[in-house]
Amino acid sequence: MKKVLGFCLTNEFPVIWAQLIFALRSQPLVATPGMYNLASKNDEEVKRLIKDLERDRKNMPKVISNIPSHLLSSVLRRFLDKLPNPVIPFSIYQLLTTAARLSDQTDKETKTRDVLQQMPSPNKQMLLDLIDLLLYVLRFRTSNKESPKSLAAFFGISILRPKHYNNSTLEEVPLVCEVLNSFLTKADVFFEGELDFEDGASNNKLES
Repeated sequence: MKKVLGFCLTNEFPVIWAQLIFALRSQPLVATPGMYNLASKNDEEVKRLIKDLERDRKNMPKVISNIPSHLLSSVLRRFLDKLPNPVIPFSIYQLLTTAARLSDQTDKETKTRDVLQQMPSPNKQMLLDLIDLLLYVLRFRTSNKESPKSLAAFFGISILRPKHYNNSTLEEVPLVCEVLNSFLTKADVFFEGELDFEDGASNNKLES
């Protein structure tokens, strides 16, 4: 069975995903400036953390709770990068980037919503989990100095990428970030009825 960061993948996402999302949402450091922009680039630290998680899976919540937010965000992105098929599947990539190029805003939003409805259920739930987390982070944007654009730059190509890179797809990286940015700034448009905007965690009408 395929493993990502030492954890088996099934038809649903592994427990490490839920644990990381929960921890990042719960961390007091969510208001710390640059918790994502300043995420650790030290691969050795990230590798050590992954080994700790693999070694002590039964106590995963405890292990995770003792790790700084910037390391957790690095592990979350590493997990997304290593998925054999990204959160937004390869089959959806061209459809979304084509929709993002539409000049008419109403057509762009309608087409994007239609494409998102084609996602497999586990993938759609992972996307919703991530968007909800990032919207929660943006609740503290006056303290943590994050913005939809900065978070889109951090996670963009980790969740939406082509199966193969070439000169053309490399030029689409800014477009990919624009797609995720729009998910955050217009979450009420793209995820109406799928995210809970009543609890204040999902704050729509954000400026990019």
